[in-house]
Amino acid sequence: MFFQKVLDWLRAFLQQGLTPDALALGVALGMVVGVFPVFGLTTVLAIAFAILLRVNMPLVQTVNYLMTPIHLLMIIPWIRGGDYLFRHRVENWTLAGITALVERDPWLALGELGSTTLRAIGAWAVVAPFAVGLLFLLLRPLFHRLADNPVK
Repeated sequence: MFFQKVLDWLRAFLQQGLTPDALALGVALGMVVGVFPVFGLTTVLAIAFAILLRVNMPLVQTVNYLMTPIHLLMIIPWIRGGDYLFRHRVENWTLAGITALVERDPWLALGELGSTTLRAIGAWAVVAPFAVGLLFLLLRPLFHRLADNPVK
């Protein structure tokens, strides 16, 4: 039932004149922006990329919002990826460790968390173009098939 609702939702975009390629790009973009490693910025990024790439904004935003559970799961991998990419000594970030650091030196904690976040963004920025391209290539034939079978 959920799967059928998703298909109907995608078909509605096609019936409104969106091409299968534009649909694939919008979904791919929403998925990749939806896992950006900073809380609260995915909406702004989705708007910016939708405008910049002239992609259907409601489509990108909806997919972005649907990615929220995966977004939460991807924060730590982006941090680890950023540490690896920038050859930073991997910190053992635990709640107790972060709390102790904040209590000991709040400014150092802010700096450490900020630089960790920037490294995570760097990792995402390296992966994102390839992920959008791969997702586009995988989704494109599916959405062409969906367009060829408009109503089931």
